[in-house]
Amino acid sequence: MDAVSRGYGESWVDKTRLLLDVARFARNIEMGDKVAIKTHMGEEGNVEYLPPPFARAIASWVKEAGGQPFLTDTTTLPYHPWTSRATGSDHLRTAAGNGFTPETVGCPVVVADGEDGLDDCEVELPEGSRLRRQFVAKAIADADAMVVLTHFKGHGISPGFSGSIKNVGVGCASKRGKYMIHAAGGIQPVLNLERCKGRSCDYWRVCEACCPEKAIVIGDTVQIDRERCVFCFSCINLCAGIGKFAIGFPHGYKEEEHTRIAESAYACLRRFKPGKVLFVNVMKNLTAGCDCMPWAGAPRWPNLGIVASYDLLAVDQSSLDLVDQSSAEKPSGEDLDLLIQLRAGERLLRDCSRSYALTRVEPRFTPPPLKQMEGIRRMYGERHPVRWLPGFGRCLT
Repeated sequence: MDAVSRGYGESWVDKTRLLLDVARFARNIEMGDKVAIKTHMGEEGNVEYLPPPFARAIASWVKEAGGQPFLTDTTTLPYHPWTSRATGSDHLRTAAGNGFTPETVGCPVVVADGEDGLDDCEVELPEGSRLRRQFVAKAIADADAMVVLTHFKGHGISPGFSGSIKNVGVGCASKRGKYMIHAAGGIQPVLNLERCKGRSCDYWRVCEACCPEKAIVIGDTVQIDRERCVFCFSCINLCAGIGKFAIGFPHGYKEEEHTRIAESAYACLRRFKPGKVLFVNVMKNLTAGCDCMPWAGAPRWPNLGIVASYDLLAVDQSSLDLVDQSSAEKPSGEDLDLLIQLRAGERLLRDCSRSYALTRVEPRFTPPPLKQMEGIRRMYGERHPVRWLPGFGRCLT
């Protein structure tokens, strides 16, 4: 559905509900099914994530279909000192600050991998080229169905964009699962010593303190104890945000990581029966950075609408194509292969395809029940705001 709203019944929220109807997702929900609504509720300080009305609309729709919805996401790795979702309690506090509470979304809000990020289920992955097993957050793994509600956008670390593949591959993985994606294989950061100011840097104490393994020592330059380092991303993201990239990714790392993301997504989807997962990509406020950063830049691409599909590859490929067709600017300023995740997914997701046919869905206006007007009509009948004016009931001049 496009991004244009022309009148009643054509809001983004209305269109989200309509796409669930058109996809006939209700026929795949059995009475009492636990339905996860997987979305990103925003890092503290970020304001471009999908706001609560999207999740509330889906929760309401799921309840009408007989399911039991819960809104969910997972804890993060300690990417930087300003992370606000590293524990379950911090995540819930951040979500509430961003407007996501049971009262505002109409269903429970659950951190799927628990307080410490260790509530998970191990999934064997013999078909994986990088991952032979993966850890999926338990609340998601135990769900009967799932709506993957994704803010499609750019991403400086992902291969140019962040869509449903990343929302599932990273977002549904527990802390252990995220380490499997980011750190498995003994990968460690690369030092660019000529860029490090050592203790002349204003942030050198923060750099030392950010490492949970106490592997960083700052003298005239940075030193990393390779025996202690577990490649948790803390120092790289810190130096990227406030430093000079003196600590960076090893060559070929991003290609390796995004193959793992696709394989992680496959591991998660193995927990669900066919037709039990619907992917919804919302192309609104398309920033160049991820919602996981504690800031948000101005949108760099126009609002394009909403795409929904049961096919994980098709929903991301079509969204990416729509962005490419809308602007000469690519989804990333870096020289990255935009198709890494999609190609990796093709090798495992045999029931999915990057080939697709877009079906345009036109808005449908459904009048609200007239009983909703009774209270308003009664109020105006008894206490009309201009009843006290002379000439009430006749044309006033």
